[in-house]
Amino acid sequence: MSKQKASLLEEAKADQRLSGRTPLLILAAQQMTAEERKELIEALDDMSIPTAALSRALKRRGHNISASAIGQYRRGEIIRVVA
Repeated sequence: MSKQKASLLEEAKADQRLSGRTPLLILAAQQMTAEERKELIEALDDMSIPTAALSRALKRRGHNISASAIGQYRRGEIIRVVA
């Protein structure tokens, strides 16, 4: 019996998440329009904007994203695709 091996992408998509949570930054991005996500990514990637200032701006727009979450993204600790 020959079983076809699934691609890594197919296997990962089929795998159920058993633990962990989706980062709030990712959840917020999923709720945004394409234009808002583009602006978010530009702001996240602009290191001249302090994390606290960006966090406050996002909170004013209704997204409770902490400065530490922004810092995690900037350090590459949030690995899911935002765009």
